Amino acid sequence: MKVTTDALIVRENNNIGESDRFVTALTRECGVVRASVRGARNLKSRSSSATQLLCHARLTLYKGREKYIVDDAEPLNVFFKVREQLDKLALAQYFCELAGELAPVEDDADEYLRLV
Repeated sequence: MKVTTDALIVRENNNIGESDRFVTALTRECGVVRASVRGARNLKSRSSSATQLLCHARLTLYKGREKYIVDDAEPLNVFFKVREQLDKLALAQYFCELAGELAPVEDDADEYLRLV
């Protein structure tokens, strides 16, 4: 099943293989999903900037057995200004962690996404 949705990357884990990235995203239609992004750590990857922490992106997801797989990612807003000051970055990461815990898993989360 292929789904194209807006998402906010709320958590990332770069310790998956040599060039893969594993992210947790708060999506509009699917709620909180865990997804694998193949080749996202390569320098020439198209999905590298769109799957960073605190990035609002349009993701094309495929449902795998245990997790989703990001097929395509297009950044909508990267929020570079938030990363300039440590207190803003810490507060933004706190709200991302909070949204990742409170938002519904694999259910409609449009209101949560708009709030965060």
